[in-house]
Amino acid sequence: MLREELIKRGVPMPDASTKEDWIALRPQIKETILREVYGEFPHKPDAIEYKDVTQWGLEEVFMAGDADKYQIRVEITYDGRKGSFPFNLAIPKAGRPVPALVAINFESGSPYKYQPTEEIIDNGFAIAGLCYNDVTKDNDDFSDNIAGLIYNGEPRTATSPGKIAIWSWAASLVMDYLMTRPEIDHKNIAVIGHSRLGKTSLVTGAFDERFAFVIANDSGCGGAAISRGKGGESIEKIIDRFPYWFCLNYQKYVGKEDAMPIDQNWLLSLVAPRKLMIASASEDLWADPNSEYLGAFAASEIFKLYGLSFAGPDRFPVPGDSFYDGDVTYHQRIGKHYLSRKDWNHYLPYIRTHLNK
Repeated sequence: MLREELIKRGVPMPDASTKEDWIALRPQIKETILREVYGEFPHKPDAIEYKDVTQWGLEEVFMAGDADKYQIRVEITYDGRKGSFPFNLAIPKAGRPVPALVAINFESGSPYKYQPTEEIIDNGFAIAGLCYNDVTKDNDDFSDNIAGLIYNGEPRTATSPGKIAIWSWAASLVMDYLMTRPEIDHKNIAVIGHSRLGKTSLVTGAFDERFAFVIANDSGCGGAAISRGKGGESIEKIIDRFPYWFCLNYQKYVGKEDAMPIDQNWLLSLVAPRKLMIASASEDLWADPNSEYLGAFAASEIFKLYGLSFAGPDRFPVPGDSFYDGDVTYHQRIGKHYLSRKDWNHYLPYIRTHLNK
């Protein structure tokens, strides 16, 4: 059924019949995705420093003493120009390295409505929470903080990074720091985001292969959802409201999805052979759960080249479906556009039972 749907929508599939074919194609696919959709990542800074700026105050006892909390400031230097952003880090007092998550968040707090920090700690995970607006504001101002540091007053070109690429790049800088912490199990770090930040988590995990688990919650258009034939938000609608999330080249495909050389399954395929978790909400028709599921289904063809599996059946999901017996998994919560504790209660057990040894 879904293979016929892919054909009906004209979704392009990578020309790879073996794992070796796919490995050879990956550099070209990465270049195409960045050039046509998100923009190229910033070039390497002259210097990056991480400073512990933790101030305990009234939070001297954190999570009943079960975890340590830090605030780290990332300081970036380009040609003598400096910029910075903070992130919060909570690490259980486990006496051994623990798996971790990089959460790309809408707020700076820990916990906050989309990040139930205590439950995450109780499940044995560390979590680094990065607020996207602390990196660069969610608007069309490319002189703001890290965006301004990168652009240095120069105008945007067709392939200059949009805000998603900049937020994603910052998340990889957080990963750089986690790799220096002995309390963290470096083989088992996940990236997670919701909505526009679900799109960001997919870009982050697709291009940064250190992430063992990539989780996109309600990511929709420009995220997990197939663009061709999509319901709800289209490229035209997302460009009308949020053109600055993407590179300027993406605007070529307004009303012309069929002209794209790729679709979102190509981005998802880059996660192989790691673990990919796609989630929807049954009433989130703007994101379009069917197209999100179809993106995961199409990407699973590349995972199969590695001997890996897709958990779901060959049909569109129904509200409440959760398919976790595989390497590409899918979860649909009954309800609206949100990252809830119900979602986390699917993600955390899956990660814990699929940890890399």
